[in-house]
Amino acid sequence: NNGMVRLPDGQEIKAQDYYEAIGGSQVDCIYNATNLRIREISLGYTFLDVFGPGKNITVSAIARNLGFIYKDAPVDPDISVSAANGASGIESFALPTTQSFGVNLKLSF
Repeated sequence: NNGMVRLPDGQEIKAQDYYEAIGGSQVDCIYNATNLRIREISLGYTFLDVFGPGKNITVSAIARNLGFIYKDAPVDPDISVSAANGASGIESFALPTTQSFGVNLKLSF
């Protein structure tokens, strides 16, 4: 269409003008989503035969979503408005992914 858009009333305008008018002041940017992150770290140790034979204690610590080792985009690539076809990968000032920390204690008798 030579860069033109035909409106329902038959009028033709430049595609850039049309999309700027319906999109408001939205700025579209495309970023490389390559990233390397620390998703989960778990460290544990089992103390054998603490209270007698076969009676063990296991202690472990777990941390999730600690951060990025490498990230190319200025936003978190895993956060998007929706998983729907039209909205995946769209960043909308969402909250960052939650970090969580935990400790496990397992007693075996």
